[in-house]
Amino acid sequence: MAVGIRPETRLAVDAHPEVERGIVVSDRMVTSDPDILAVGECTEHQGQLFGLVAPLYDQA
Repeated sequence: MAVGIRPETRLAVDAHPEVERGIVVSDRMVTSDPDILAVGECTEHQGQLFGLVAPLYDQA
């Protein structure tokens, strides 16, 4: 049974990029701070939070 995930975003909140359900990223994996890139299960792209490993291969 899977009940979902909750990304650990405290570090991101302290760094001040936009965080909703995950760290919000653009199509190029850039956060609201252009000096910070994010990939992985903690990212939210176009309102989607995947929490799966397979989409990470596309992000890389």
